[in-house]
Amino acid sequence: MSSAGRTKLIYVKELAFAQLPASPIMRAVPYNTGDAFVNNRDTLTSARVQSVRSPRNVRLGTNQPEKSLGAELVWQDFDELLAAGFGDQWAGGKTVTANVTVSGAIITLESGSWTDYFREGVKEGTYLLFDDDGVPVILRVVSINGADLEVAEADGLTTAALTEIVTAEQKAMVFGWFGQRVSCSASDTLIFSTTQKTITASGELTGIWGNFKPGDNIHIIGSANNDGWHKVVSVSGAVLTVEGSLTNETIDTVVDVDMMTDTGRVGNGNNLPSFSFEEQFLDHNDGAGNFRQINGVKVGQIQISFQPSSFVQLTLSMMGAKITPFSGLSVAASVQEVPDREGFDTFTGEFRLGGAIACISGFDLTINNANNRNFCLFERDANAMTDGIPEISGNINAFFDDHSYANAFFHETRFAPFLRMIDADGNSYAIEIATAKFTGDTISIGDIDVTEALPFSVMPNSDGEEVVLFRQNAAK
Repeated sequence: MSSAGRTKLIYVKELAFAQLPASPIMRAVPYNTGDAFVNNRDTLTSARVQSVRSPRNVRLGTNQPEKSLGAELVWQDFDELLAAGFGDQWAGGKTVTANVTVSGAIITLESGSWTDYFREGVKEGTYLLFDDDGVPVILRVVSINGADLEVAEADGLTTAALTEIVTAEQKAMVFGWFGQRVSCSASDTLIFSTTQKTITASGELTGIWGNFKPGDNIHIIGSANNDGWHKVVSVSGAVLTVEGSLTNETIDTVVDVDMMTDTGRVGNGNNLPSFSFEEQFLDHNDGAGNFRQINGVKVGQIQISFQPSSFVQLTLSMMGAKITPFSGLSVAASVQEVPDREGFDTFTGEFRLGGAIACISGFDLTINNANNRNFCLFERDANAMTDGIPEISGNINAFFDDHSYANAFFHETRFAPFLRMIDADGNSYAIEIATAKFTGDTISIGDIDVTEALPFSVMPNSDGEEVVLFRQNAAK
């Protein structure tokens, strides 16, 4: 007999489709109770008619392993699988600690490759906060070549000239998806207000806050009194409001101010990687049937659900190309266990429409990647998997307080929802949708309340950018 408490699901990203990497370091996946991988093989019933009245012959078709993985959404437990479902790679959002040497604009790992840190959000175009001989500097990643990371200054153009490190030193490097250099002057100013807790930009700088969102941590370098980390409360045009304290200061001289966010983000894209999974049933006494592998697994659909007074629920629908029979051997060289953290709840965070706080009673988002297995004749397993055009939709539940949502549906008004959840440790995830449109409106009259259910579809973005972004911010 198997105990649910003695089961484990582990995975590793594949370098080639449906091929297990050599000596894989695999990662455990926490999950709710539910079905293991199911092999949905077709049943082929013979049409042959025999002279005697007997059952028809039956064969089973190709392997089609699938799994619906339901879990509570927990900080960083599912980051790699979430990114795979979005079809992108995380950009920023993590702190990488490594031993490095430095020469000019090249930061070199003492061992390994920077590609080993893709899971940590290291990516060309991201920004990092680096300790340059005791002086913090903001840099932009220009290129990644094995152990070498080429960087520029925060403007992304000026070649960095870092202090040389010949003997490797340990550095903690904070990576974020966005940074910039702003050039102040008498007409292009930054004004820091102690009482208002705001940073106001003027002149040519009024648009500099466009890429920052509530919950972002921003690091500033170049001011006289306000360098360091600040958490964003809100953004309104040229005004950024932050938590904590600021010192009154006006920067109105010719000086460059560098800034970056430690936010990590992933957006819907065209890079849908595959994974190898292993299911473990660790209390099988015979020791010969504890492990089963599934290869060529892609995240076909992501569902994230927010309902009142509950944990945020995540469902990953996955489909694979190959599945093995159970055996007594695990393929994992080692397993990275998942830290024990509390999940995100639905009563700590915020929901905004058009930048303003809005009251809703439920929110669901679904990304369907429309994957399809490709089979060759005389092969039991799929040899490839194509990715279709994603369908991104959701549903908003709300109290019928006024006619605004109903009229938005009637007039086909586009809207941009932003939802941020915060865990018990202060870490946050956020969902940012560039543009969506309600596709229905059901007004329900109950015994007490009148409510609305509004399905929506996510629309293409006119500037060609990602239409859905998933952001993360570590507590600071």
